[in-house]
Amino acid sequence: MTQLTDRFYVFHPGATLGRKLFSERHDLIDLIAVNPALGLDRLHELYSFGRQSDFWDDHIFGLILAPAILKISSLDLKNAINLFSVIDHKLFRFYIRRDEDPVRFRRAFWNLNAYALDLSARFSAEKGLLCSELIPLSDCPAALLNHKKKRIAFVFKGPFKLAHAEFLQEFLIGTKSFNSLVEVHLILIDEQFESIRGRGFDHVRVHSLGRLRDTYAKMCSYYDLTQEMLFDHICWVACVQNLSLYMGMRLAPSQSYWSMKYHSIIMDSIDKYAGLGFGGDSFTYDDIQWFRGRAFPDLTLPNVDQSFIDTTRLLHGIPSDAIVAGVFVRSEKLNNSSYWKLIQQLLVVFPNLHFVIASQSLPPVSHTFLATTEFNSRFHHLGWVDTKKWCQCLDIYIDSFPRGSCLTALEAIMAGVPSIIFDTHHNRESSALPYLLSANRGVSPAGVFQAADIDAIFTDVSKIIASKQLRDSISAYQRNLLSRLLGTRSLYAKDYLNYFLGTTMSIRP
Repeated sequence: MTQLTDRFYVFHPGATLGRKLFSERHDLIDLIAVNPALGLDRLHELYSFGRQSDFWDDHIFGLILAPAILKISSLDLKNAINLFSVIDHKLFRFYIRRDEDPVRFRRAFWNLNAYALDLSARFSAEKGLLCSELIPLSDCPAALLNHKKKRIAFVFKGPFKLAHAEFLQEFLIGTKSFNSLVEVHLILIDEQFESIRGRGFDHVRVHSLGRLRDTYAKMCSYYDLTQEMLFDHICWVACVQNLSLYMGMRLAPSQSYWSMKYHSIIMDSIDKYAGLGFGGDSFTYDDIQWFRGRAFPDLTLPNVDQSFIDTTRLLHGIPSDAIVAGVFVRSEKLNNSSYWKLIQQLLVVFPNLHFVIASQSLPPVSHTFLATTEFNSRFHHLGWVDTKKWCQCLDIYIDSFPRGSCLTALEAIMAGVPSIIFDTHHNRESSALPYLLSANRGVSPAGVFQAADIDAIFTDVSKIIASKQLRDSISAYQRNLLSRLLGTRSLYAKDYLNYFLGTTMSIRP
């Protein structure tokens, strides 16, 4: 018989907490409909919404969130959009993106965003548009097709400082090679102009909605801008919060979604889908063809000297003679007990090894491991730090699996830190792995291992930790691979501009 102390049963519709949730459902629904932030915090703290099983999350969504959102959707459009936007942002981390699992992401995203598409359709109707209908190019107004230059807009939401912003920045710099043929625009939904000054793409026309107070006002301004500029193509970059509100509308003859990974963001008003990686074939995900061009970020690192490294380590209680391993990833990628088991085994076998993790938080799966002696003395959670500096303090980078890092692993390699990367299905979609494979003509380079067997991983990684000569050899090999991809921002721009615009532009000698 299942015991009441069993965690899965505790967070279950049939258990005491589930019955309490059911009895309070009307009050919770009413609270979320008036004050979504407070209501969701209450669900998160009192009922562990977003902290337990998918089964429990889906039960709460169906019982509480769905009726609350329907209630919000019945309000006047401005209030409905603004309240929904609060829910969209609050749910992102602990519900939509809780785990690095594309199947779970697809379900959670569409549980919520089906309502966003309905609000987008209402907004379009208010503006006199038919947002969900595909518009054949032959039926578009002549003004849309007769620009002297092609006109493309990239829509960017959130702070212009995260990894996907660095990739976009390199692309935008590269578009200068096509300035005579393409007029490039950047629409900042949240950021202001000051955030992108001096970044090397002054030829790009920037429009900021950051000073507007609410989502409805931003959508109105966005709509007005698209009607004024008559873009040939609109591309939404990466961030999924509010994506369906904006991209559920068709405001250009062709629209796209450009992702850092390949989640199931599929809707009638999006025609093209693109991911990152340096070359490689296009691929199919959820029956949708995804394009991959020659994308490569800027890997310039700040100069740090040995004094900085010694001081930084000392601040965290790491001796100067220790071997420092680590990984810098979002906490969702650490939600894997096998990875924590690997760290534990390495700490047990190597008494001079210290392990550091830079992430915004540590997932619940880590708690059992953190209570052990090895973790108490030689494990360091850094929080969210300047990884461009901290990566230079490592002796070895041991990436997470099955979903690993991308930019931070590439930066570690450029800093001369050997990086252990795992060949998994997820990593072949989006991580540092496709860059190394492309530079090495598809052959797994030094430092890349299969992640099928934790014991085999432990054996391989142990050999590298034990041998500085082997670490130096892997570092030199990996850094040489990345050097082959540097200086390719014009190719990067050419590939994606041609894909988005349906053109065949080439780089002039």
